[in-house]
Amino acid sequence: MQYFVSILNTAGYLNAANVAYVDGIMNIPDVTYFIPNSANALEKATLQAANSTAEEMKAVFQYHVVPGFVGYSSVLKDGGRLKTQEGSSLTITVQDGDMYVNSAKVIATDYIVANGVIHVIDE
Repeated sequence: MQYFVSILNTAGYLNAANVAYVDGIMNIPDVTYFIPNSANALEKATLQAANSTAEEMKAVFQYHVVPGFVGYSSVLKDGGRLKTQEGSSLTITVQDGDMYVNSAKVIATDYIVANGVIHVIDE
């Protein structure tokens, strides 16, 4: 998770000003998180943070959170659709043994956290 903490910091999610919505999401039961963890994702987050408002960055954070569903990899099926905290839909695709969430490749699965499960994506 070497890049993920840097992404959180660069994007301002670890700032005191954002505690309310970050903690709010961390306190929701039954959540599936899709977290980016790559050098490319860090670069994109850095550019996005420099050119986005606080509200836009909040929406980006919420886009990576699926509330009300603990989606372990065994239940994520090809063609499955999930609704994010931000309101967008995510589509699960399984191709040649690899799983994707929209265009992001899932590179690690099923990290159990207190309120759900984390899947690591490449962007």
